[in-house]
Amino acid sequence: MTALCITGAQTPELKAVESLLLHAGMAPAKAVQRQTSIDFAAWHKQVLGSDQLSRWNNGTNPSIGRLWEQVAGDLFLANMGEPQWGWAESQSAALLDYWAGFDSSVRFLLICQSPEQAILEQLAVDASRDDIEAKLSEWHDLHTAMLEFHQRQPSRSLMVWAESCTRQPASLLKHCAQRWRLKLDPACAPLSDIVESGRLISVLGNFIAGHFIDNHPATQQLKEHLSLCMEKLEEQGTHKDSQEVNLLHRLLDEYRSLQSGSFHAPENLAEQTLHDDALQSQLHEAQQENASLKEKLEATVAALDSASRDLAEQRETHDAIIDALRQSQEENASRLAEEIQARNILLSQREVDTQRQSDASARIRDVVQENDLLLSQLHQVQEALDECLRQNQDAQNQLLLANARWQRMLKRNPLYSDFERIDRLQAGSGPDQRLMWRVYGLTIGARIINQLDFSTVVEGGMAGVVFSKEAANSGALLRWPGLGEQSDEVLILPRGDKDVIRTRAATIEELSTSDAQLVWRVPALLLPQLNEGEAPLAAALKGLQEAARRIVVPLRYDEVVLKREQVNPDYEHLWFVLKNTEIHGHHHGDLEFRLGCADVHGGNFGSKPKLEFPQSTSTALEKWYAESNDDFGLKLELRFLLPNQFDIGVWKSLSQHDQQLIKALLRAVPRIISSMTGNGIQFKREPELWQNMAVQMVRALTIQSNPLLPQRATTTEADKPQDTAPTEAPIAVPAPKAYKASATKKSKSSATASLAKLEPATPAPEIKPVSKTKRRTSTAPAA
Repeated sequence: MTALCITGAQTPELKAVESLLLHAGMAPAKAVQRQTSIDFAAWHKQVLGSDQLSRWNNGTNPSIGRLWEQVAGDLFLANMGEPQWGWAESQSAALLDYWAGFDSSVRFLLICQSPEQAILEQLAVDASRDDIEAKLSEWHDLHTAMLEFHQRQPSRSLMVWAESCTRQPASLLKHCAQRWRLKLDPACAPLSDIVESGRLISVLGNFIAGHFIDNHPATQQLKEHLSLCMEKLEEQGTHKDSQEVNLLHRLLDEYRSLQSGSFHAPENLAEQTLHDDALQSQLHEAQQENASLKEKLEATVAALDSASRDLAEQRETHDAIIDALRQSQEENASRLAEEIQARNILLSQREVDTQRQSDASARIRDVVQENDLLLSQLHQVQEALDECLRQNQDAQNQLLLANARWQRMLKRNPLYSDFERIDRLQAGSGPDQRLMWRVYGLTIGARIINQLDFSTVVEGGMAGVVFSKEAANSGALLRWPGLGEQSDEVLILPRGDKDVIRTRAATIEELSTSDAQLVWRVPALLLPQLNEGEAPLAAALKGLQEAARRIVVPLRYDEVVLKREQVNPDYEHLWFVLKNTEIHGHHHGDLEFRLGCADVHGGNFGSKPKLEFPQSTSTALEKWYAESNDDFGLKLELRFLLPNQFDIGVWKSLSQHDQQLIKALLRAVPRIISSMTGNGIQFKREPELWQNMAVQMVRALTIQSNPLLPQRATTTEADKPQDTAPTEAPIAVPAPKAYKASATKKSKSSATASLAKLEPATPAPEIKPVSKTKRRTSTAPAA
């Protein structure tokens, strides 16, 4: 497809050239149908406005706009079926670079107007001198822009004078067809019509315009530059001479006509005399110019003679080249003879090679026999390898069976432990009787620790386990408790006075599933290592062992994976996967849940949260049922309307076990998000918004499930957002009743009851540091 843009000054020749090309075979540009029909003329009028030439004065291209760019694309799509089509529009000159970059198939026929013609148009409407000056300025800007564009795009543009198009229409069609490979038929074009459309220039007006242009050197210089870049449609020299001669004859005709009275007589004889003198002066000037043209013609003839001499020299050079070619052919013939001789030598050499090949064939037969022997040996080796492979496969099958038995044993005995040896690194010292231990080759369940360093302390008749950050970083603890982030060590001890019991309980609850199994297994590891004289330490370890049996945490997990973060215009969710979970003391495996929020647009994020449990959690929730479904399948959904409302029907359908698990999950969300951001995970929404929303959901559950409690009484420390990550305070199931009981004297929570049974009846002793150096168990408030 080739699109032809015909543009230039607003002259009658512009439409005449378009008519010529249309008759010669170019298809007209089709319009686009919207509410009204939009063609290229309407498109340019909307984009550029009515004052096109003012755009050349400021030197800036207009802004098209996305709407009209789309309309331009529709115009091209409407004409895509035509192999060659085009449009004629003078306003396209203001958008040459735009159309050139819009489609590489666009070609440009630039119709240039002579400055004399531009002046004559102003004289025809009786314009003032200022109007003529403005017209020349507009002509200069327009043709300067077209010249610069032609120099940037010489292969895609063709510049011609408007007068040349009217005089040589057949030559114009020929140049367009050759330049852009267009299929144009001059026989179908109305050549006579376009010739007649050329306007006759008044002789006097032409002289007046010429003298006017003499005072504008910039216009003369631009016209010369344009003439150098113009496509030559006719023999310029001969035509110009004949034109000047005709001009002279026309001037004489006008002068005789003036003398015979065909023009309107002047008012008086004096004026007629002055008019005749002016005509004679113009005639004299025309004669002088004619003489100058004759001199130029003679110079042109001389130049042609010089060109003829150059042509003769080129012919001599051509003859010399032919002689060189003949000599080259003779040399090639000699070289061919040499090659034939060399070929004969190669044939004789081939006979020698044939003899050598027969000798090599004999040797090959010997090699084949040797290879057959090696092949038989290889078969024997292959059979031996197959036997080894079978034995290896049997060994792998036995290994799989052994591994399956090992997994079944771990499932039946999740606290199975084994070790190579235990060393006591430092004897007990201080009031807390601190001992340092090192266990080598420790296996607990499916976890293998090459070296485990920890300490034991005794407080109030119960042993505690102390891990340093250095030991934790070496693999002792999978996850460091959040309340001990500011401390170099963490103490696991389910006993203490009222100032530290909440912090210690929260630390125990924050332990991962694997870390809790490790800590509660320490007494069983150390009791066989004690001597008979260490009965107090043995009793303290047994106290820790007994306390561990009574501690029940609603939820433990090893790590969290962000499976998906979905962001829709009206809904968002975070899809978490908790690895190796332990729910109410029973191992569950992986647990998935989604924390979502609806109606998130308009700054309403956090007002309508929801907690979603996919069907895979049906084994974790006792009363799970398919409450709804979405693109991910069936789910149980608990919806909230903060600050205090939620779906009480769904909540009451759940068991107390399920309710406690949901509260534990929501309390763990801030800690989960903080750990993920600490590990470099980037959320699309601010993490603090998700954390605060989870805290508000816990508060709503507490208020609505205990309607008799005032809101202040039900807002516990566990519901307050922490600087790092909120944590759960109670060790046992943090049911709402436990918060209510803590405000009365009649009952205690299960976690407090567990600790009370292990404490002495006397008031709890003052908490002392576990070593002589100052140690902090936690500086963060209980969650």
